[in-house]
Amino acid sequence: MLSNLAIKNLSTTHRLIIVLALLTTVFWGNIFRFYPRLLDRAYDDTSEGLVLGRLARSAANGLTSKNADLGLNYDQTRPGVGVSELYNDQKRYFANPQLIDSLHLAWGPYPNQFGLQGIVLSIIDLINPLPRTWRIGFYHLLASLMSAGALVWIANILRRRFGWAAFYGFLIPLAVEPMLTALAPNLYWVVGIWFVPMAIAMHLADEEDTRRRFYLVAAAFAFFLVKSLCGYEFVSTVIVAAAHVSEPDLAPVGSADVDHHSVSEALRKSGYAGSLSIEMKETSDWPSALRRAVSFTRETYWR
Repeated sequence: MLSNLAIKNLSTTHRLIIVLALLTTVFWGNIFRFYPRLLDRAYDDTSEGLVLGRLARSAANGLTSKNADLGLNYDQTRPGVGVSELYNDQKRYFANPQLIDSLHLAWGPYPNQFGLQGIVLSIIDLINPLPRTWRIGFYHLLASLMSAGALVWIANILRRRFGWAAFYGFLIPLAVEPMLTALAPNLYWVVGIWFVPMAIAMHLADEEDTRRRFYLVAAAFAFFLVKSLCGYEFVSTVIVAAAHVSEPDLAPVGSADVDHHSVSEALRKSGYAGSLSIEMKETSDWPSALRRAVSFTRETYWR
């Protein structure tokens, strides 16, 4: 165990590397034993099956096969297979891509997303020298490292402004936060991309040089584009650090028994002056419901 003197003698770079390694390990190895399916079905490993399905199909039939879409390989002789079983099937087909042709597996595309993460990982997979049984764990490590790297970058910006207490105060809660631990190594969500624009925006806020500001804005836009090509989820809420207004089950905003006034007051006391995003499901009277939601949000949160 490092002594207090040894810790004090560590350079900032060494500390950052150690913290990066520790946070990556927490995410990759799920050190605190959080189980994704206990959080929300939307965040479990089944979403990753779409990427593994793409990797298996690329290995079997080529990078651009099936329009390079994300998707699932499935056996038509086994109807009614559960989503969790399909995920395990994708892992099996990834380890043995020859099964796709020998079993005449069908393809269930997921065309709602461009699927950039599937394309990039497929390219890496084509040149990856590791045994196929090791590769999924390796890709989880890369995703965890990307997530931890982006968060340590933000924490280091906070350290420069407010000291080491802010650095650790930012990272420790994230290291033990169940949802982030479930998402960080996931190959579908590519969480690291979410937070890079935040770090860029923090640099942008202090940058006075016009040329550097231009480059920072361009970099932020590039990462917005990359994130959008990997999936539109969380773009408004997480990446731009906006406050998010919604109701249980995504009912029309203002229609449920949620104490929005208390939330508004808490935001006001915290000094929040950013934007607000609204998320709700489409209804039969969508234009009217949307106008009511916007009006409610303005009256409640922008008083």
